[in-house]
Parts: sequence; structure tokens; C-alpha cells
Amino acid sequence: MQSNQIPVVVKPLMVRLGPEAYQWVQQQAAQQERSANWIVGKAVEEARKNAQSQEAAQCTPSPSQVRRAP
Repeated sequence: MQSNQIPVVVKPLMVRLGPEAYQWVQQQAAQQERSANWIVGKAVEEARKNAQSQEAAQCTPSPSQVRRAP
């Protein structure tokens, strides 16, 4: 059986944040008692899920777009 999934390789990723975003991430990390890396990872995961939901919503026709047989 052949899989169409891409193998997952976890690699470090350096991200440059502006001063305000950096400060926000640090504040969130302190408030949630988590690492800044965890905060950034969760934010990216949430953005990915939101993008996937929007793509799925665009591909699914609304009830008013579905043609009914005469």
C-alpha cells in the first residue's frame, strides 16, 4: 500500500519577530508558564487549522448553490 503523505521531519526554524510581537510572545509564555517556542508553535498550528477550515468552506457548496433535480 502506497501512502500519499509526506514524511514528517521536524527541523528547527528560526523566526524573526518584530519587537511588539516578540514582547507579546514572551508575555504569553510567562502567563501560561510555557516556553516561547510552545506559544509560537501553537499559534502556527491554529493559523494552519483556520486556513484549512476556510479552504474546506470554500470547496463546500452552500445549500442555495446546490441544484435540485426537477
